[in-house]
Amino acid sequence: MSKHVATVAEVFRSENLLVRGATGFSGEVCFVTFDAFTDYHTLDREGFGQRFFQQNGIDAFHIISRNNEWFQLEELPEACRLTACSASRYRRVFSYGSSMGGYGAIRFGRWAGAQRAFALSPQFSIDSRKAPFEKRWRHQARRTRFIHEGGEKAVAQAIIVYDPLSVDARHADLFRQITEVIDVRLPHCGHPSGPYLAELGLLSSALTALAGDALDAMALQREARRRRREAAQFYINLALRARSPRIKAELGARAVQLAPGNAETRAHYAVFAAAAGRRHEALAAMDMAEVLEPGRPHMKVQRSLVYELLGDLSAAVDVMEALMARGPTLRSHGARLRHLKARQLVARLRKRMPRLG
Repeated sequence: MSKHVATVAEVFRSENLLVRGATGFSGEVCFVTFDAFTDYHTLDREGFGQRFFQQNGIDAFHIISRNNEWFQLEELPEACRLTACSASRYRRVFSYGSSMGGYGAIRFGRWAGAQRAFALSPQFSIDSRKAPFEKRWRHQARRTRFIHEGGEKAVAQAIIVYDPLSVDARHADLFRQITEVIDVRLPHCGHPSGPYLAELGLLSSALTALAGDALDAMALQREARRRRREAAQFYINLALRARSPRIKAELGARAVQLAPGNAETRAHYAVFAAAAGRRHEALAAMDMAEVLEPGRPHMKVQRSLVYELLGDLSAAVDVMEALMARGPTLRSHGARLRHLKARQLVARLRKRMPRLG
């Protein structure tokens, strides 16, 4: 670990986009990171991987977007141009990101001065015209104007880590149209693949190896697959694909044993336990998840799902209404609130209907 202190400075700032450099360690290599999907709509937060790179003495520039718009901003070309200028003094420049950030790392890495990308479960696009199979970010896609999706901005080569059993495999295949893809296929790693690698200590070692121009992608794949049963994410994704509520809950419990301090793991288990009718276990797990990550909007959404599965629609509605009242950036959850209110209305109508016979 480097004993030096990074020089942190803004390279670019607009209302919706920030590029922050944390440099001063070496002139050999740097990373350009693209931020992942976030619940926190502010530019004044850490860049993706910023703490890791600073702690390990690796120069990096962090591209941070206020909103989840897949970097479709008018000012992106200028931000990338200035980043590329700052990164031009390095011999090797890599772009890096997860999910939405992986999309940015591949799509715009060349613009920002990178030759290669390391991307965790990236999307080729969320535009239904380019990826009609992608349904996970329909709300964001509907309100996004895709102005920067030409392939000429893409890096020359991308190492893509993904779950071949998920829709992410279709995105990886589409990326072959615009760049050379090196696949790291990890069955049941889920989306995104980063937490799975991080649990096994392989994400940090992969990034360090990449910085030293010594990453063996196939060796990473072999090691990550060999050690899969050490990862809570492996059991979470087995549970998500299981049919039996009882088996889902058992696999979720195993995941919690492996990662008791992980809020996402606790929240997943809460949902599995609720689906299996284990009310006390579900609520206790959800309470702990919110203790571990207090105030995170995603956890409120998970709590509403737990209440819904337990049959308490009123409590589920209350949670979502309170969440959306916190600010306009959370209004994307309106579809879930409407769904819950529709279910609530149907339940009330059924109670009022006279019994036949």
